[in-house]
Amino acid sequence: MIAVACVALGVAVTGCASSAHDGAADRPGSTASGVPNAVAGLTSTPTAGPQDDTSQASTQQKLPKGASTAIPSDPLASSAVVPVERGGRKVRPSISAIGGARPFTQPVEYADGLRLRITRMTQSKVTGQGPGVFPGRPVTDFYVTLTNGTKKPLSFDAVVVTVSYGSPARLAHLVYDQSSVDFASTVQPGKSGNAVYGFSVPAADLSQVTMTVDLDGLHQLATFRGKVT
Repeated sequence: MIAVACVALGVAVTGCASSAHDGAADRPGSTASGVPNAVAGLTSTPTAGPQDDTSQASTQQKLPKGASTAIPSDPLASSAVVPVERGGRKVRPSISAIGGARPFTQPVEYADGLRLRITRMTQSKVTGQGPGVFPGRPVTDFYVTLTNGTKKPLSFDAVVVTVSYGSPARLAHLVYDQSSVDFASTVQPGKSGNAVYGFSVPAADLSQVTMTVDLDGLHQLATFRGKVT
């Protein structure tokens, strides 16, 4: 999620469903799925925002007496998302995304044959309790499929995802819980990898959402923009 995420998905059709996010821990700002391969909480992958407000293990703790349960305002987004540093160095992705930003119903395709698509989206709410958890906070889960149409294995163990919404644009919190899954570290030629990223986007701003996916430092940023259902 940081923003970096593998599950079996269906056809590339955007859908809407409802589920509860029990005990979800929120991550503020620009993030990656924060799930290093199969385990949540990014370790060796790049950080594009602040660390967790809390861990999943603490979400069932009782709040201190008098503690606020009000959902804080999200920070304003920067004017442009730039590739994260990898290995402590700035990167200059050279493999172009064809056609620029795409709506959530269409795939982002790369010049080398790589293909990224949002297969569906679901809406739910956080239901857990504990420090750093805000019951009732809306959650949009993005189901993402990456298909390796190149002729060589590709590594995706440090994918960074950023979601912003509204006008002026604000950074959506990453919500990590049992629904969140990261991409497998390596995707073989002709195979697909799947991930699920949850972000908190207010219902009133679902018509103005931008999702940016920083895959590996080699491919340019993939951008989806438009209405989320």
